[in-house]
Order: sequence, then C-alpha cells, then structure tokens
Amino acid sequence: MVSVNTNTSAMRAKYYLESNKALSEKAMQRLSSGLKINSVSDDAAGLSVATKIKKTIDGYETAILNTSNTISAMQQAASGLGTIEDIIIRLKELAVRSANGVFENTDRQLIELEQNQLVSAIEQIATKTTFNNINLLDGTYSKPSQVGSDSLDNFNIAIPGAGSSQIGLGSSRFTSATETTPSASLAISVATNSTSPSNLEFYTNVGSQEVSYTGATTTPSSGTTNMPTVDVVFEEFVNANSGGTYAISNFSGTGTLALAQGITFDTSNGKFTLVKGLLQASDLGLYSMDVTYQSGGSSFTQNLTFDYVKVNHLRDQISNNTTYTAAGSISLDMKVGEDDLVVDLKSSDDFKYFSAFADLHHTLTYDGGTYYSASYQLNNLQLNGASVSNAFTINDGVLTGSSTNLIPGLYTFDVVTSSGSTDTHTFTQSVTVNVTDATYLDGISLNTQSDALAAFENIETALTDISSRSAGVGANINRLESNLKKNSTTVIENQKALGRILDADIARESSNLSKRKILEQASTQMLSAANRQKSILMELLKGL
Repeated sequence: MVSVNTNTSAMRAKYYLESNKALSEKAMQRLSSGLKINSVSDDAAGLSVATKIKKTIDGYETAILNTSNTISAMQQAASGLGTIEDIIIRLKELAVRSANGVFENTDRQLIELEQNQLVSAIEQIATKTTFNNINLLDGTYSKPSQVGSDSLDNFNIAIPGAGSSQIGLGSSRFTSATETTPSASLAISVATNSTSPSNLEFYTNVGSQEVSYTGATTTPSSGTTNMPTVDVVFEEFVNANSGGTYAISNFSGTGTLALAQGITFDTSNGKFTLVKGLLQASDLGLYSMDVTYQSGGSSFTQNLTFDYVKVNHLRDQISNNTTYTAAGSISLDMKVGEDDLVVDLKSSDDFKYFSAFADLHHTLTYDGGTYYSASYQLNNLQLNGASVSNAFTINDGVLTGSSTNLIPGLYTFDVVTSSGSTDTHTFTQSVTVNVTDATYLDGISLNTQSDALAAFENIETALTDISSRSAGVGANINRLESNLKKNSTTVIENQKALGRILDADIARESSNLSKRKILEQASTQMLSAANRQKSILMELLKGL
C-alpha cells in the first residue's frame, strides 16, 4: 500500500540515527573522561564494587601514612635508647675506675660528680624524648598502631620506661635459696597384731619399699604396703657414697627387744628385720638407736626411734610415723617492687627436701587403694619478730609472696607438710625471707670502692634493660615496615582491580566512536532519502 501519512522508512532511519548518535555520545564521554562507568546506568553492579575498592584503597593509603609516622616515632625512640646506652657504658668505665684500689675517696668524689650528671642525663633523655609531643621513653607509651583499613587491623606498641629510676634493678626476684639439712630424730612406728604375721623388714636408706605381710591368717592374707624412706638425707648420702657399711650404736628402749634377739640388722644393706619367732609381749615399747653409714673416710649418723606396739588391724602392722624437723632454715632474699615470689616446694630444685617428702608421701597406697595425701601449712609468720599476716601464703605446696604487700625487713615462718590421719608423717622447716628496698640505676654511688663494686650489678642490669628495650623497638620497626610493604602492595593490587572495572578501553572506544559516526552519517542520508521517496507520489497527482 502506498500512503502519504505514514513514512515508516523515515521513522526507521530516524530511530537508527538517534541510536547511533546516543552511542556515539557515550563513546565520546568515555574517551573524554577515561572512565568506562560514568553513571550508575552504565554498570550498577560494577559501580558498587568499584566504590568498595576505592574505600579500601583510601583506608590503606591512610594506614600507610599512619605506619610511616609510627616508624618515625620508633626511630626517635631508638635514637634516645642508643644515647642512653652510650651513657651507661660511660658509667661502667667510671665504676671500673672507682673500684681501683689506688684511688682515694677524694678522687672518687670527682668521679661521683660525673656519675651524678650522667644519671641525670639518662632521666632527662627518658622524659624528653617525644614525637608529636608524646613521650616515648618515660614508661607511659602504650598505644595502638593502626596499620590496616579496618578496626581490627592494629597492634599495640608498648615501650617500658628507660629512666634511671626504671632500669638497672640490682637483683633478680630472689637471690638465694639455701635449704638446711633435716637433722632431728626420725620416728618409725612398727606394729604387729595377734595373728603373728611373718617377719617384718624395712630399710633405712631407700626411697620407697614394700614391706611384706604374707602368711597372716587375717584378711587380707597377703599383700604389700608402701613404706617411705626413713631419712631422705641418709638416702642421699648413701647414694653419693656407695660401697659402705652400716653400724648400730646406743641401742636402748623401754621393752626387752634387743639386737639379734627379736630384731636383726644387716650391716651390708641397712635392713632391719623383726623376727617373728623371737618376738614376745615384753618386747613392746619405744626404742632408740644411732644408725651410722661409713664409706671410705666419710660417715653419716642419724638418730632413729621406733615404737613397737600391738594393734588389731593387719593393715597397721607397719605404721610409718615419720617426723622431720630441720635444725636451720631456708633463706631467701627479695626486693620490694620486683615480681611476686612463687616457689613450688614440691618440685623446685632449691627445696630438695620438701620435694623428696612430697614424692614419698603425697599419695601412699595399700591394697591398691588411696591411703592419704600430703598437705601444707604456714605457721608463725613474723616480721622482725612481730606477728604479721597477708605477706606469704602456701597452697598445695606452692609458696607465694606478693611484693606489693612486703616492706623491708626479715620475715620468718614455718612450713609444715604432713600426710596421713592415724599414721602421720610431717616435715617442718623454718623459712627466712630478707626483704630489702629495690635499688635501680639512680641509686648507685661511686663514692667508695665498695659502692663502686656494688654498682657493677646495677650497671650491667641497666645495659641489659636498655638492650631489651632497643630490641623491642627494633622489632616494632621491622613489623611496621613489613606492614608498610604489605599495605603498598595491597593498594597496587586494588588499583589494578579498580582500573579493570572503571577504566575505559581507549582503543575500543575510539573504534566505537568512528563506527557510530559513520553509522550516524549513513542514518542521516537514509532519513533524507526516505523523505525524498515520498515526494515521488506528487507525480501521480499532477494529472488530476
């Protein structure tokens, strides 16, 4: 059908003309801005991802700046610590000079003048080393370093104080632990019953032994019971001096039991035997003797008492009532301001007698069942002879003392460990703790030779303290630089990802622009041709 009102060819050409023009304008926009996404309509999802990446990049770029600033602060701290270390080395030179015997005290007073100035210089450096008005070396610096783009990407940096009153403590937590040898009489209770059990044997020199009661007619008819060592110290001496012999002297008692008559003693191995066939009712009683072990030119003598009694329960035929009481005490030195005292008497090498007692008595068994466990008690706590409280405590063999509760002076107390109910075993030893004021580097003096010698420990400790602080600052710098490298790499990779989403492909968009421009011109020509095509219809109307 041929019509005038509807020119579909022109309408189609106009549509393509407008479409090509719009695409041409978009290509020109991308080429002008360099961006593939210039509005949300271009790529809504891509724009959302790009926004998140840009936020991450901005965060990491700020974190890079933070890290760089913190590195600068740490380098400032390292510089201050290096200067303090140089001063301490000079103090060491002065102390060595003052300790020389050829100097008089008047000479040392001149040395003391420089020492005082150097100590003051250390304090000044510690209090005046700052970054952005923030003190770095006075012990107050403990701040987070934000090294990433989220709230969790940070770590705390703390620098202990480097002032002369904060370094160079003269002693460790406690400087000595001297445990004295238990030396009082040891008591063993040896019991029998009406069933006339077999011979009873026990040793004076072994850590743990089984005492047989086979042959009895009362239940249990056979079995063993663990008997603890009679004397830990005796056992240690025997172990250290092998090949010796035993002897008994000063044997006496309230009953009629006598050596070789009811009780025998083996001089080669220290074994006592109560001979069943020789025991009589009149033998019951309390006996005392001295047991001597001799090896070469060395000997050890221990007084031993045992109570031979009659009981009705077979289990109690050997009851081991062992009591140690030390003649001396454990000596400890502590300083106010240091770590708390925490010593496990059951395992510490400094307290071998407590440890030996715990090993033997903490859990004894009979017939496979638990008999009893050791307990610990702290008694008679005093400071300089007067009763005090809350200074030291003991729990399950762990002796503790809080340095914050201590004042200078001499603390004394008794530690008693015991086990058993009917048959008890106890070990008592007194403890002395000498508590003194803590002396840091600011407390040293070089006025006398003895002062100079005493200052060596403070100076050496101060050098160790500064080295430790410098190592910590250096470790923080290394960690920050690693974060700086990581953050820089992260920014680069995120920039790459952002470019893939946002950046326009110039070659592609140039090609698209040329293509759309040609199509735009073609569409214009076709629109003109479509309009001319309708004018041909006028020829049909001329003859009318």
